[in-house]
Parts: sequence; structure tokens; C-alpha cells
Amino acid sequence: MEITEVDRKPSDKEGLDILLITLSMTNNASEASALGFEIDGVYTAEGEELNTAVNEWTFTNWPIESNTTETGIVSYYVPEAINDCYMTVRPNISDFNNLNNIVFSVEPVTDENGTSLISSMATERPDTLSVTADITAFGTTTTMTTYYDGNKSKTEVSMPDMPMSIMIHIPNQEVMYQYVYGESTGVKITGATLEGAQQMGDDDGYIYIGDSS
Repeated sequence: MEITEVDRKPSDKEGLDILLITLSMTNNASEASALGFEIDGVYTAEGEELNTAVNEWTFTNWPIESNTTETGIVSYYVPEAINDCYMTVRPNISDFNNLNNIVFSVEPVTDENGTSLISSMATERPDTLSVTADITAFGTTTTMTTYYDGNKSKTEVSMPDMPMSIMIHIPNQEVMYQYVYGESTGVKITGATLEGAQQMGDDDGYIYIGDSS
């Protein structure tokens, strides 16, 4: 028996991948050999036994006839952080206690499941950014667009049959301006600190409001 290929795929179990191990098995005995007893188990390099991912063989012929070779796949769950493993096999079924280890390594799962892409994504907001969201409730859709320039921001809120409301936040000055598009007057709010907003659960400073004028 020999391992001809080992592939690794993401699984639906948290923290586990699936190992797909392709085996080539030759029956040199004078009689057909039933699969199953040749493999004693698959283990991590530290000796932890892996659980099978599929409880059936993918070999096309079962059992293996005398003097023939078959290939097939067996599968096991493996922790995501484990790369080095070994399979314990019985080269000769008639010598049941004679065990050999086949050592192998497998590369971690890469971009196929998107983990590398996700880990490479920026975790900080860029200096300039615009975000638009449509919020629908009770049959009415509200469109909210926020423009960021450094830590300053401007938010425009539009609702059907209503004028656009605009809010400008300048954290460095602890000031916020609110007005309706087209109007010549509005409201200036002082004491709109980022720290207070974070305590209230809003990172952009739109909830905590101090004195208004």
C-alpha cells in the first residue's frame, strides 16, 4: 500500500479541514482481500487519531482480487493547524500485528475558501470613503449616505416626499451641524465628542450630544 496523493479541503465543521488521501493498494495474496483491515488509522504527528470524514471507501472494486492493484480515496477530519500526519498500515494481513507508518505532510487550505483573502483585508477605514445604505421599514425606504474625510463626516438622509436632512460632524472641534437641504438656517451642536459617542455605542459620534445652540 502507498499514498499517491493527499489533498486538503475546507469542511463544514468549525476548526477542521478534510484530508482526501489517495491510496494505491496491491493484493499479492492468492485470494481476494477485503478492504478495511489494511489501515489501522491516521494520526497527527503528535499521535492524536483523526476521525473519518466519510464512512465508506471510494474504491471501485471491493474486495481487491488476487494479484491486482486498486486505487481509491479515504477521508479524515484534521485540525486546521495540523500539517504533519502519518497513516498506520498493515503490509500483510496474515501478520496482523506488523504495523508500518507512512508519514506525509499537507499544505494548509489557501484561497479556495477565502480565508487568505479575508485575512488580507484592511481593518482600518481609509481616509476618504463614502457609504450608502437603503433602510426599508413599514413600506418606506430611507437612503442614508455618509462621506468620510479623515475623522470628519457628512451624512445625508433622504426619505420619500421629505427634504434631505444633512448632518456634519467635526470631532476635532467637538461640533456637529444639522440642517435641511435648501434651508438657510440650521442647528449647531457643541460637545459632540467621539469618546462620548463610543460609550453610547456609535463610533462616528452621532449619538452623544452636548449643548446645542
